[in-house]
Amino acid sequence: MRIIVGDEVGLIKRITFSVPASGAAVDAKDKDKDKRRKKDKANEKAPAFATSPLVESQNRAKAVDALAFAKNKSKVVAATKDGHVQVFDIDSGSIDTQFRLFEPVPQKASVAGNRAREEEHFVGLFEANGTIITCTNKGNVNYNAPLAFLATNPSADPLPTFKGSVDQDALTVMKVFPESPDYFATAGAEREVCLWRVVKDESGTAKLESVWKAKNVANDHLDLRVPVHVTDLQFLPPPAEYKAPEGSGVKPTRIAMVSLHKHFRVYNVYEGKRRPVLSVIVGDMPAKRLAVTEDGSEAIVTDTTGSAIHISTATGDRLGAFKGFQGAVTSIECVNETVNEDVRKLIVTAGIDRMLRIFLRDGKRTLLHKIYLKHRLHAILIDESFVPPSAQKSKKKPRIEKDGDDEGKEEEEEEEENDEDFFARMQEDDEDDEEVGDNDEEEIAPPPKKKSAPVKPKKRKISS
Repeated sequence: MRIIVGDEVGLIKRITFSVPASGAAVDAKDKDKDKRRKKDKANEKAPAFATSPLVESQNRAKAVDALAFAKNKSKVVAATKDGHVQVFDIDSGSIDTQFRLFEPVPQKASVAGNRAREEEHFVGLFEANGTIITCTNKGNVNYNAPLAFLATNPSADPLPTFKGSVDQDALTVMKVFPESPDYFATAGAEREVCLWRVVKDESGTAKLESVWKAKNVANDHLDLRVPVHVTDLQFLPPPAEYKAPEGSGVKPTRIAMVSLHKHFRVYNVYEGKRRPVLSVIVGDMPAKRLAVTEDGSEAIVTDTTGSAIHISTATGDRLGAFKGFQGAVTSIECVNETVNEDVRKLIVTAGIDRMLRIFLRDGKRTLLHKIYLKHRLHAILIDESFVPPSAQKSKKKPRIEKDGDDEGKEEEEEEEENDEDFFARMQEDDEDDEEVGDNDEEEIAPPPKKKSAPVKPKKRKISS
């Protein structure tokens, strides 16, 4: 598995994890099992990952806002705070191309309210068959012209090239629908979830059309309007009973979101319902980030204080929680890692406590890895299918220790070889003894003489 992270000072790092072996190597000459167990435990505590920089120069003006993989996962696209979009080669770290979409301008504080107006920055980034899609908090959407070296399917129809605006500001998140990248959703502060599509008109010019817009829930028990501040959203796969209309293509069916007011909601876009079919309060603090499983049945919601709550997307029931965070989580992903034909369900998190954490998603939700990366992390990418070259070249099967009299075959073979060597040496010694005759006398060196201690002369008494 390989992870790419971007932080607040513009650094991009890659973390490569080694593939766990199916068994521990056993030394046949080591007869002390307790010592072997201690060695195995010491090896388990050793770090199973390697960290290397992809971008080494530090510059807070180029803080990473978002990261995205190219489809072949050999390139990574980075959107930075200064308005640049760069494409890097993961192995060499070289920049293949870069372009600038905006120049940030410092904003003055709002006169009407106490919230400061944020300068323009990226809230969404995606790559689809060579087309890089971006969106800023000012609502500016860009479908860049396709890049040939990123295209994985040159024969497919390219996405339309578009540059425009959704006429909304204060956006906090934009997500592209992966199965059909001409659809994307936006939301933000007092901005309900909206679904958009980029299409071509009769003249061939790309334009933006509104497909669906969410509607706020009913007023609360005091007949007051419920505030809206969406912080993250995700597309969910369709339910089992859903049947797509013939010839309609792939369309978004369900959208899940979390808000700064602790809401978790699910919308059914395919039914045309504008109000959520599920709306629950999650936790006691404002929700910050959202991650969903591949089948869309479960979700993990994080808040501003470092809690990660595991819930069901069907009922909203709490399934558990992940512990050990020391601050808000800025990015979270659910992955399925295959190790020795076994699938492990994991979540990977990065936060302002400068830690990258990997948890098991089932059972006791054990913390597997905790890596300190020196700076506050803003975005993560995960390539669960990556296998390091060292693991690919290694074909030696590990020797497995067995209890009792049934030991491994390799140990038995090595013991047999040791016995043959022993008997061969004994036979050579016997042949050497036969070559010596009976009348031949063996010269024996006399034992070394012991050195006697020097005798002290006796003192004579002189008579007067």
